[in-house]
This record gives sequence, structure tokens and C-alpha cells, in this order.
Amino acid sequence: MKKILKILSLIMCLAILIGAICSCGGDDKGNSSSETASSSDTNSTNSSTETSSEVEPEVIDTRYRATREKKDNNFKYKNVKISCIGDSITQGIYFPGTYRYYLYEYLYSNGATFSMVGSKMSTTDYRLPERYMGHSGYGGWKIAQITESMANFVACDADIYTFMIGVNDYLGGEDLGNISNRYRQMLDALFNLKPKATVYCCSIAPTRERVNGDDFELNKQLPQICKEYQDKGYKVYHIDTFNLPGWKENDCFSQKDTVHPNEYGSHTIGYAIGDAILDNVLEINDKGDSSAKLSTRVTGIAVNKNEVTLETLEATTVKATISPANAEVFTVLWSSSDPKIATVSSSGRIRGIKKGTATITAKSLDGGFEQKIKVTVTAAPKVETTEIFRDFYGSQDVWEGDTHIVKSGLSTWFPSEAYTITTKESFDPSNGFLLYFTYSINNNTDIILPNNYTSYSYGGFTVRIKDCAKEFALYKDDKLIGSYKNLGLNPEMAVYQLEYRDGKATLIYAGEKVITAKASKPSKTPISITTSETGRCIYATNINLKKFN
Repeated sequence: MKKILKILSLIMCLAILIGAICSCGGDDKGNSSSETASSSDTNSTNSSTETSSEVEPEVIDTRYRATREKKDNNFKYKNVKISCIGDSITQGIYFPGTYRYYLYEYLYSNGATFSMVGSKMSTTDYRLPERYMGHSGYGGWKIAQITESMANFVACDADIYTFMIGVNDYLGGEDLGNISNRYRQMLDALFNLKPKATVYCCSIAPTRERVNGDDFELNKQLPQICKEYQDKGYKVYHIDTFNLPGWKENDCFSQKDTVHPNEYGSHTIGYAIGDAILDNVLEINDKGDSSAKLSTRVTGIAVNKNEVTLETLEATTVKATISPANAEVFTVLWSSSDPKIATVSSSGRIRGIKKGTATITAKSLDGGFEQKIKVTVTAAPKVETTEIFRDFYGSQDVWEGDTHIVKSGLSTWFPSEAYTITTKESFDPSNGFLLYFTYSINNNTDIILPNNYTSYSYGGFTVRIKDCAKEFALYKDDKLIGSYKNLGLNPEMAVYQLEYRDGKATLIYAGEKVITAKASKPSKTPISITTSETGRCIYATNINLKKFN
């Protein structure tokens, strides 16, 4: 027992001695005993597994955008001219403007002063002010074609050039073993004409088939190519527009092909390029230009509706007006507080998704002025109908005429003549009907072709979709009974409905009633589809005819 007591006494003495040492000594960072005690008290509330708590060092943004000095209100920034050179992804095809619009949106919203220049103007994108319409994008072009036309491209005398080119070399089976040399020849052609130019070389963007890093050999070589030119004294930089966050996780491609990005993909590319070049643009801005002309700035925004009630899947367009009317940057940004309840397009088309309430915001890009629209979505009433015809254009058996355009969908690729197909059977609409069809058009040209249209006819009614869906017209027995101009162009695949009921004919575009007119009763006829969209591509995937019970 005595031995045990001695052992316990020895242990207690050791404990007292260790405690005294700990309380008197500082930590290895030179903190005082009082500081250590305070830290210990604080950490006592943490998990027993934590032995220390270190503060993460503050991350300081050293980029020019974060360190630039604020200028006087009367300071005139030097304008930076930016030229985007490339193929159809730069030109714009399914959604007007593609990534160039989002490049503009990113740079402007981050305080840059610039203009977008090139060998042509993108007049089809309603969101772009004239100052930002210029570009040098040509559908289907390859690297060698860009090289051959370089003198035309540099005539705009830009400060910064971006290149996104090469995908057509892969699609067209060009000599891929020599593709890096062709890229160098393109850069040589530019620097021979403009040796002091600043150039950003963008990776080939993913395609639906090529979403892995090894799919484009040129992408792996671009960083080294840029370094080669940097070592020669040229200002050449690489932008990785292939490995972008969210690209693989989201469907970034058009519904109609595997190469061109949709709006989400365009947004992703445009913002990536904008982020890469922003500091360079701001540095040039801050050099100043006493001769610069100041543009008219936005002072406010108004909307024609502050409250909207929609049924599910119904849509309506709210118009936003910028003040003053001559403000240079009239672009409006639209957003929804809850896209699960109601969505909104870049042209202000609001669509009800499910029952509930949401808030739509219209915000001016210049100045950030806002207006709110309260949206109430109600359940759509049930309507009893009977389907009397449906086709996915998978078989030519039910059609007569130019049936070669019916093959896994109805499509024409840059036709040089009009095509017509008509159902072999006629259908009785009774007193009312609903004709649904999906349709979209390739808007890859800035040329206005007002006489081009695609028409759907049934029951004595004809719907004409004119000039890349910029205008709709409704006829009854060859007489015009209504028309609508769609200034908010978006030629992506949309659902159209032609409804006749209670003595009225209504054309519904993407859920929105765009034409309503009194009309006589329909007659028993076949369904006829005619496309005279020569020089453009059209796509259709489904047609469905129902009659009201």
C-alpha cells in the first residue's frame, strides 16, 4: 500500500511540475502566456480532435482590375478596339451573336471602355448596340482561309484580336498533322501586317462528340505556340476555352447539331474570354484620351407591365424602355427569382412553369437601374381534345411531294429552291382544332431576306414564318388576317400552335398568343408544309393535329 501511495504522490508532483512549465512558457511563435491562455480558452469550445486553430492568410487580388486607381469624374478613358476572328461559332448561328454578346456583357459590366470591330456587322442581334456589332466570323471557314483574308481583317485596326478557329479543320478532314504549322502561318500573316498587335488564341471549344482533353491535338499545342511568339517579342496569349467549368456538366450545345453552343455555352465562352482580356483592356483605358467622345448614359428604365398573371406553359412579353431614348447602351438584363415558377428570356418573354409566384427583374446593363414584375402562375384549365394526326417526320409514307427532306426530322440545308410536302390524307377539324408544330431556323447570315418564309397550312389557314422568325403572318383562304413582328429574335427550336375556336384563330409562339383574329370555320383539308427559305437551313421535329371535343 505504501508503494502505491508513493507512486501516486510522484505522479501528482510530475503533473504539477508540467503544469507550471506550460503556464510560464510562451508558444513557438513568441506569444505571451496570457495570449496562449486566451487562445486555449477559445479552442476549448472546439472539437477535441482539434489541436490548433490557424487563421488562413488573406488572399490579395493583385490583378490590375483590383489595384487600378479611381479616376476623376471628368477623365476620358481611351477606347479599346476588339476584333473577334473565327468561324461560325464567332459569327453567330442559332442564337444571335453567340459568345460575342456575352463578351460585350462581361466587359461592359466590369467597367471597360471598348468597341467591337471587324470586317462585318452583326445586325441580327437585337441586344447589341451598334458600337459592339463588329466581328470577323465566317461560317465554315478553316485556318487557311483566315490566313488568306488577314489583310481584310486587320483593316479595322484593332488593339486586341481574338482567334477561335480550327474546328472546321477537324470536321473537314484537313491535314491534321500540319495543323499547328497552319496556325503559325496565320499568326505570321497577322504580325507581318500588325507587329504590335495583342493577340489572344482561344482553344477550340468542345463539340458534343469531343468533350475530353485529348480530342483536339491543336488545343494541347496552343500554349507552346503562344510561348514561341512571346519569346520572339510578340504579345500572344492563350485562353483555355475548352476546359471551362460547367461545360461537361451542362448541355451547352444547340438542339440541332453537335458543334455550335447554345446560349449557356455561349455565355460560358464569352465570360471566359472577357475575364482573360479584362485587365489588358482596363490598362489601355486608363492611359486616357482627351479627344474621346463621351456617350449618352442611361438614367432610368421602365416596363409596360408591373404585374402578370399566366397559366402554366403560357407566356407573355414585357417591354422594357431605357431612358433617355438615345442612350448608347440600351441592353436590358432579365432574371427570375424562381425559374421553377417562371422563366424569362433575354427579350423579356416571361413563361409560366408551375403554379406559384415569382419576381422578374429587368435591369439596365448601363447604370444598373431596375424594375420588378410580379408574376402569378395559375394552373391551366383542362381542355378535351382528340388527336387526329401526329408525325415525327420519321417516315415518308404519309407525305407526298418533296419527301426527300423527311428523314429523322424535316430539314433543308441551304436549299436553292422551295420544297413542299403534303399529307396524303385530309382531316376533318369539326368546329375547332389545334395544330402544333416545332420549327427552328439557322440564322447564320446578316442578310435580310424578307421574301423567304416557311408555311404550315391546314383547314384553309396558313401560318407563314418569315425571315428567320422575325415576322409571323396568318392567312385564311389566302387573305391576310393578322401579323406580328418578333423583335426579340431567338431562332432556337420553338413550339407553335395554331388554334381555331369560337370563331377566332390564334397563333401561339413559344406559349405566347401573338396573333388573334376573327375567322370563318375551317374546312377538311390535308396538312401542307412549304419552305421557300432558300439560302437558310430549317429544322422541324414534330407535328400534331387535334380537334376539340
